Formats: sequence, structure tokens, C-alpha cells
Amino acid sequence: MPEPYGIALFCDDIRQEVGGKASYMGIYGTDMLINGPKPALLPKLAIAAHILIPVSLARGTLDVVVNQVSGETTQELIRMTADLTEVDEMPDGDYQGFFGANFHLNAVPFQILDDCTLKVRAYVAEKEIKLGGLSIRFGIEETSI
Repeated sequence: MPEPYGIALFCDDIRQEVGGKASYMGIYGTDMLINGPKPALLPKLAIAAHILIPVSLARGTLDVVVNQVSGETTQELIRMTADLTEVDEMPDGDYQGFFGANFHLNAVPFQILDDCTLKVRAYVAEKEIKLGGLSIRFGIEETSI
């Protein structure tokens, strides 16, 4: 049986455009380096979560959760829940047999007290889908001359 899967993109902003498009501004890789003192306050941190779920599992609810992990402490920052009770079947197309769900999540403002990791997870049909993480570190970036 196919498994659900997905990805999370971390960026400074997500802008909705005409024609159903979205533009991601300032996309982070796996790390965010903050060159300044603790704590830091970002005006916004945006997260795009793209999830594909086999139609056979698309029942009940879909929860998307963003956790901030610092040492032994985990804090839930964002939780969104979608009702999947209306999902019957998908039309033919690129997703053959999968239901696609896209979420744009915002932390406004986003305060960072110390080094941490953001982890984005989705939960459907008692399955955890690991969408990705962002390691956030304070320090001085080394540059080569």
C-alpha cells in the first residue's frame, strides 16, 4: 500500500498571486544562522507544507503541527486541522490515487530565544508524516576572503 509523504519549505514570506500561484521569498535550506545576540525576533517565518495522502487513507482529519525543539523542551508553535470526511475519490491526473493538501503556515512575529530546531509533522490515519525541519543557530558566519 502506498504511504503518505510530503515536504515543508521554510521561508521569509509566501505571497499569493493571480492564477493560483504562490511565490516563496527567502527560502531557507536546512539551517538558519542568526548573526546577532539572543534572543532574536523575526517579523515573520512562513512554512509551506505539501502533503500527498493515498485516497484510501484520506479519512477523518489531517493535522499539521510545527514544533520548536530546544534541548529537552518541545513547544508546539502551530497546529492546523483539516477535515477529510468529504474526500471520496480524486479525479484522474498527476496525483493518481493520492489526495494533495497544501498548507501555508505563518508565525508572526517569530521569537527565537536560543538554538533550536523546528520540526513539521503531519498526522493522518494514525500515521506520522515527517515533512522536514529547520535548524536555527546563533553565531557568527565565517566568510572566506
